[in-house]
Amino acid sequence: MAANYLHLIPAIALYFCAVFFRAIRWKYILHPIRTFRISRLYPVIVVGYMANNLLPVRLGELVRAYYLGKRERFSMSTTFATIVIERIYDGIALIVLGSLTIPVLWATGALWDFSSDGVHLWVILATVLCLTFAILIFLLSLIANPNLSQDFIESVLARFPNTICEKVRSATSNFISGLQILRKRERHFGVFALSLPIWIFEAATYYTIGISFKLPSAFSEPSIFLAVSILITATSNLATSIPSTMGGIGPFEYVAQRTLVFIGIQAPLATAYVTFLHIVVLLIPVTLLGLFILWKENMSLSRITRQTYEEEVKDLT
Repeated sequence: MAANYLHLIPAIALYFCAVFFRAIRWKYILHPIRTFRISRLYPVIVVGYMANNLLPVRLGELVRAYYLGKRERFSMSTTFATIVIERIYDGIALIVLGSLTIPVLWATGALWDFSSDGVHLWVILATVLCLTFAILIFLLSLIANPNLSQDFIESVLARFPNTICEKVRSATSNFISGLQILRKRERHFGVFALSLPIWIFEAATYYTIGISFKLPSAFSEPSIFLAVSILITATSNLATSIPSTMGGIGPFEYVAQRTLVFIGIQAPLATAYVTFLHIVVLLIPVTLLGLFILWKENMSLSRITRQTYEEEVKDLT
């Protein structure tokens, strides 16, 4: 299928801008615990993305937590808690951005029937997911309060042997430490605000590749594809937020392609666009960069994965 592949370069650049904003947000989340330079966090995020792309069920999150701990002498449990915060606010930001596109697309005629089952399904799923993420944030905020969480943990641990209690107490204490950003209400808004540019830059990546496949011309006004790009970004990434295959291959393609078909793009064109976007733009560049970072440090994915597993076993024994 004919496409202008010159747009590949700016698309990849936009994607790495999104990764850069991830480093900014992560620095903000980590700041109450310890101050990191963005230049130290950026490669850790890239390595985590690389591992997610090559390992199933989002094991790259554990690799990322271990890798930061190894580089910076930082607790793996604390790091993992900050990653959990990231993922929840990613979901909330995607739902907000995706929901905003529905009335826009309906008003411009891209959605023929605002009362159709497809739109109803999105509204229902968005509501359920938003409530789920809100509940998770509320629970994590309670856990972040050491006075409340430590008393509860001690009451549970009182029923178990001391050898187990010490390991669990240490791990949970470090995890709670990673939730410090949630102890102040205004910090919640800060994390959410910093999540928005991440997904706006990623949507710009989708839009740029869409131009190369001439997708904007499928609409009465080319600018409509801006809203479509945001909607695809939301639906495809919410689908891959559930741990499944390496790099979300399969769920990403299916959901993104079905979203485009629902909007009115022909299935063959939608499939070609989504496949190229996911594999060539979103997976390969960051994976190669992550492997290069490990190679420079005389490490490999198999070695760091094994060390991550050994660290987890050590914490549990």
